[in-house]
Amino acid sequence: MKKLAVITIDFWNTLLSSSGSEKRQLLREIALAEVLKKENVSFNQSDFSNAFSKVLEHFKTVWFSEHRTMQTEEISIFLLEYFGCNPTKESISYLTEVFSNGVVQEPPELLPYVQESLEVLSKDFSLGIISDTYFSPGAQLREVLKHHSILHYFSTFSFSNETGVSKPNKKAFEVVFETLQKPIANSLHIGDIKKTDILGANSLQIDSVLYTGNPTPFTTSLDDTTIIPTYSCSSWKDIVDVIFANYTRI
Repeated sequence: MKKLAVITIDFWNTLLSSSGSEKRQLLREIALAEVLKKENVSFNQSDFSNAFSKVLEHFKTVWFSEHRTMQTEEISIFLLEYFGCNPTKESISYLTEVFSNGVVQEPPELLPYVQESLEVLSKDFSLGIISDTYFSPGAQLREVLKHHSILHYFSTFSFSNETGVSKPNKKAFEVVFETLQKPIANSLHIGDIKKTDILGANSLQIDSVLYTGNPTPFTTSLDDTTIIPTYSCSSWKDIVDVIFANYTRI
């Protein structure tokens, strides 16, 4: 059996679902509409659909070409400029606050058996989160973890808005091990996206688990059959079984 000291885990669609996304999107659109009305900009619902599609497209370009994620403030500016506004500090700050806090106001749900699994795993291994962020920065994601009473299971965090890099960049992983002062070799990463989670783990030659229990159209669109995880599991029960069948704590 392999020696294991650290397990790192993705946030979205691995620990938590993307439930509540429609409500969070509505909060964003209401806030954007308020700003546009103040700027005397005319718009309709299709304009919003196009605008948020464009910002997602740009986000993905930055994500994969620069190995970073847009800051929430950048997203706010992009949307205002899309509608022809000259972004002011006030409008940028307002949108950024609403976009950031939507996940706290409408928190996503834990995926099945996450809490039970973390309780078991945290007794033998150090746990960390490595997550790429979009509208919701790391500070707000920590609040969601606290809301679900699982924050205390984690010893360290690598959120892309805080580190300045996103998976699969090696630094996104390395900051966790620098904090814990434990070797990367004795680690395992769990995540749901091959192009970020699994590719990042593979580049560091560490084992990985592809979590397939909560597929979404977005994550499915990022599949890559050339990227192979060490294991693939459709439930957290299976993940725990795989870990204790193949690893022993240091």
